[in-house]
Amino acid sequence: MRRRSLALALLLAASPAAAQLFPARSGESGMLDVPDAEVIPVGRGLLGAELRFDRPATGEPDFGPFPIYVVGGLLSRVEVGLTMREWGQPGDPRPSRVLFGGALKLQLLQAGRAVPGVAIDATADRFNSGEVFGSRLIVSTAPAGRIRFAAFAGGEMGEETGVTYGGAISVVHRSGAELVLEGLGGPRGANYGGALRWRLSPTVGVALGFNYLPEEEGWRASLGFGFGPSRKKEPAPVAIPGAPAPEPEEAPSALAFLDERPRFRLKIPIVDPTSGEPRPLRHGPFVARADTGPARPVGAAPAVRGTAPSLEDLAEAG
Repeated sequence: MRRRSLALALLLAASPAAAQLFPARSGESGMLDVPDAEVIPVGRGLLGAELRFDRPATGEPDFGPFPIYVVGGLLSRVEVGLTMREWGQPGDPRPSRVLFGGALKLQLLQAGRAVPGVAIDATADRFNSGEVFGSRLIVSTAPAGRIRFAAFAGGEMGEETGVTYGGAISVVHRSGAELVLEGLGGPRGANYGGALRWRLSPTVGVALGFNYLPEEEGWRASLGFGFGPSRKKEPAPVAIPGAPAPEPEEAPSALAFLDERPRFRLKIPIVDPTSGEPRPLRHGPFVARADTGPARPVGAAPAVRGTAPSLEDLAEAG
């Protein structure tokens, strides 16, 4: 278990630019409230949800499960998303009510190592209460490395019409923790915020966020969760009709002998000159020594070759 945890931590540290887990609150891929120039692949999506605590200048503090925002790949280089919230953006009505919005983004240029990505979007915010429509030109660096930037400029029209702008920076620590800082402005007011994020698994992340709205003289603290797509399993190889089946690998042949230690099994009979009987070469001859008493066999002494045995002797010995 410790090895798996260490391997996951090393993977996150070595690959800080893995697939995002948190969409932007506007219903697009991005950082917090600032979108980036990336788009979600077709058939995949991101989901974000927050538990918030609001402290506006007027009215009572509020606590609830919003916002909720989701984005998915619609076509190649096109994504679409929806969002639900209660307060949290400049100009939102008080007392708060559930507000709906959506976004559609088209990627014009994919980011590379030396070239930033470019995209345009169209947004519709609070379309169930005081509609606000807008469009933005978005620029962001590639989702690689430990530092990343995103910025946009555009305009919106509704109760108030004017220019919108904003930017965000993301810094990833070696441990995998990510710090995001942002700032936005427009005819409805300014929004400054930040978040500290952690990746709990390849598909789940958690974040602590804070936003301050100067015109509203209020702030929001939030506990957020992001859910990303799981990795696709590799398809099993498809058998081609008429193709020869792969030959099964031959199992290694078993050993003929499984002794604890090797030993000689082929014995060549040699005639012992003292007894006239066949004797293997591994036995030495008997040597008599005057200083040690009676004759005794001497091991490891070379055998004295006698006359070569006949074929009949070899047959009888076998």
